[in-house]
Amino acid sequence: MCLFLSLLYVLLVNIGKVNNNNWSIESSLIRFCRGTCTANEAKWVQAEIQKSETLSQRMREIQTVMAIEGDIGECQTLDVHKAYKNVERKIKKTGKNISVIRLAMKYAAFIALPFIILSAVLAYRYSVKENQAVSYMEILTSPGTITRYELPDSSVVWLNAESKLRFPSRFVDKQREVELWGEGYFEVKANPDRPFYVTTGNGSKVFAYGTKFNVNAYCDDGFVETVLETGHVNVISPGGNSTVVLQPGESALYDKNAKVMIVKPIVVDDKVAWKDGKLVFRNVALEVILKKLARHYNVDIVLENPSDNNSLYRATFGQESIFQILEYLKLSTPLEWTVSAIETKADSSFTRRLITVTFKDDENF
Repeated sequence: MCLFLSLLYVLLVNIGKVNNNNWSIESSLIRFCRGTCTANEAKWVQAEIQKSETLSQRMREIQTVMAIEGDIGECQTLDVHKAYKNVERKIKKTGKNISVIRLAMKYAAFIALPFIILSAVLAYRYSVKENQAVSYMEILTSPGTITRYELPDSSVVWLNAESKLRFPSRFVDKQREVELWGEGYFEVKANPDRPFYVTTGNGSKVFAYGTKFNVNAYCDDGFVETVLETGHVNVISPGGNSTVVLQPGESALYDKNAKVMIVKPIVVDDKVAWKDGKLVFRNVALEVILKKLARHYNVDIVLENPSDNNSLYRATFGQESIFQILEYLKLSTPLEWTVSAIETKADSSFTRRLITVTFKDDENF
């Protein structure tokens, strides 16, 4: 029994490294696999498994442990003391010069066989797992959508509209590295032995161990911005020419054209509100607002004669439609807008809605 408990403990440590924070879901998974959870809990577990490949893998591992537990349980029904007495009785009954050591070894080998098989199964299982080829996965978000995803190390990422994240199916190297195009908010699981890297499309890198931060790296923008909410991160410029260390509440803005990095204090909530479906603008030019509105609402927006307006805007939007927001902008800016009809392309797909924004004469405002 002690041997089984030791093996089970080692297996659990290897497959999960369970900690107090994850014990609740671990307990639910175990009850689910045993068939002892409530109907509501079973529905919750099934929903969580569908959302997380990590939890799905954990459930399969727990089922493996339970299967091994059942096999060993059958082995435990063998009465070793009774078997020894039977051997001793046979020796006395035959009266022949039988080697007690040889016979005892025979029965000992029989008793130990299940544990030998178990060891072989575990060794094979983990050697296969370690030798599996690492594949790469990509998550793409369409215009107008926000996606939340759990990475293989249980870190979580939110991807903004028109973004892409590339990452390995499991992290096997000394560092965890993902590639980002677009905008992503990261909650990285702490692991001092395996740092976490975010590489952007222009070559910038963000280096972290365990923290919460946002990276805005759209290819058609002239900058890459990293915002730190908690913890510490290092922001490395393309080519590794310069590195800055951010403190919570700071932003590192890398200008792609000037090739310089500027660190400044910011209001973090304004920068990460997008993951909760909000748009927050603080002293922002109209061109920037319209660009973000186009991504958020999956439309094309064309701004005519933009140089005629140098105003900066402050606004927060949540559940409003794109047309409501344009109406709000009209209250403070002499502009008008028109909407083009959606057209059918040659491949039977549809064009995006086109909104044209123009400035009116100030005299008529």
